[in-house]
Amino acid sequence: LFNITWTPNPIDVGTAFIGASAKEGIFLVAMKATRQIIAFSLDTGRQLWGPTESQLPVDVFTIANWRRGATSIFDGKVISGGMGGRVHCYDAKTGKLLWTYDLKDPYNEILWGQNWPVYLSFVTDGKVYLHHAEHSPVDPMPRGAPFVCLDLETGEEIWLMNIRGLHWGGYPIIGDSIIAM
Repeated sequence: LFNITWTPNPIDVGTAFIGASAKEGIFLVAMKATRQIIAFSLDTGRQLWGPTESQLPVDVFTIANWRRGATSIFDGKVISGGMGGRVHCYDAKTGKLLWTYDLKDPYNEILWGQNWPVYLSFVTDGKVYLHHAEHSPVDPMPRGAPFVCLDLETGEEIWLMNIRGLHWGGYPIIGDSIIAM
């Protein structure tokens, strides 16, 4: 379909494909070292926007890992987040930052920051659902572990409930307006 050569910044040795949307006509590449996202056209292969501003430093562990981060393309938006616990929402056509949301740890018990690491559960019906998970927690474990629902357009919190991390039990799913986790 196209033959384009793209050369990333030399300091970015860790680049990875992190998502695509035929509806939006884009695919995303994450640059691990700088914690940034770039969007390319599915039709031409040319860079459309990016790199974005750098995400939080600890997102280096999740931005280029589709299983460990919070990346989704849905309804004209690109959602991104991860270990830093800050969710970013970008316009899928322009890359403009629309909103951010910090999944705050009210007790400051997360060892590497003030936010809960965040995973994307799913996006549906104009809402973004996110959860905390941890594959190797330390004792004592932090209190809480949020499952949160955000408005996709504004980033405003619709509801939040505290539960224990979901990593080993699988990710939450939704069907017929019922969430199972």
